[in-house]
Amino acid sequence: MSNSAKVYSRRLLLYRLLAGRCLGLHARLLRSRLGEQDYANTSRGQYRLTRPDASDMLQAVQDFMSNCPRTPSDVYIKDDVTDFGTEPSTAASIYMSPDIKVCTSANGCPSSVNPVFGSANNNVFVTLRNNGPKVATGPVAGSLYVYYSASGGGALWPNHWTLINVEHGLYLNPNEIREVRLGWANVPAAGHYCLLARWVSQGDPMAYPELIGSNTRTWAPASSRAGWRVAVAARASPWPVEPP
Repeated sequence: MSNSAKVYSRRLLLYRLLAGRCLGLHARLLRSRLGEQDYANTSRGQYRLTRPDASDMLQAVQDFMSNCPRTPSDVYIKDDVTDFGTEPSTAASIYMSPDIKVCTSANGCPSSVNPVFGSANNNVFVTLRNNGPKVATGPVAGSLYVYYSASGGGALWPNHWTLINVEHGLYLNPNEIREVRLGWANVPAAGHYCLLARWVSQGDPMAYPELIGSNTRTWAPASSRAGWRVAVAARASPWPVEPP
């Protein structure tokens, strides 16, 4: 057996061991270049696809293991500067989350500006904090969704919200604080918008239900996994953010 084949064999063995630890829960078997394996019996048909050269193996293993049973992680998005992840939130206002900001540069900005209608350079930066009051003792994987709505505080879920962008496969260590950038290419027109960020994770689920047809304001302030910010889109250069 060549050295390359031996490396892949060791990786496959590691993947099978990991699958055994998660069997019957949220198991995902990783696939290598060795070909098709018996996913149906090992992990109920689920797997994690790695790059052909397996260069992302470590990240894949970390994401895979984040769905194994463990003491819950506690990721949150601040509603205001006094918010440290308690549920329901006691923030005085939910409309100006300091963990959500709009920037017209992919490199970020010191403070939020308003998006520019007709520009391809709008970006939404969201800060995720895996250090909530439940005391995060394990890593967690999830996805970050960001939406906009022109319906203000009366926006119904999910009909009044339009997806801006989503970042899948995020992996947060215990106590990690990470800023994530998502491009906003679909600013529809100049006007007043609300932005909504949602952290979605099987290992760190929403504590308050997002009921279809419900007023978003009934669950977004209660859930530490969601944040809200007001933005006003301009037709030319951005100006400082206006309060709601």
